[in-house]
Amino acid sequence: MTAMLHREDDLTKWVGVRPGHLGTQVTKYTPGSTGLPVILHTVTQGKWLYLSFAMLSASTWDVGGSADMYVRDTNDNVVYYFCAFNLLGIQSIFAPMKFDPPVEIPPGYDIIVTKGSATSWVYGFIHGWEQ
Repeated sequence: MTAMLHREDDLTKWVGVRPGHLGTQVTKYTPGSTGLPVILHTVTQGKWLYLSFAMLSASTWDVGGSADMYVRDTNDNVVYYFCAFNLLGIQSIFAPMKFDPPVEIPPGYDIIVTKGSATSWVYGFIHGWEQ
């Protein structure tokens, strides 16, 4: 069995017919910045983030551009990407990502959104809980 299955009885409660949790809900949204990482969320020290949903959307009005959503550790090293777009022309793109079971992100780690062109926009959204 996985670690999540062993811990589920301790971490999950039921509210009616929907699963609940014993943590604090995290729902955040932010636009990206050209070439600079924008911190969408930093996991609270002493808690883990259980990420159940993420979304990245991007659009460009010029040829080219990029959009990224990734996790970096406490030393600002990229740990893994959730999504990375290369916009090859004038286009828009949207990527909803549901995680079941949730992605477990350690304390102090950041979820980052960034874009690579001044003529594009990017927005990131996350939903989950910390406990």
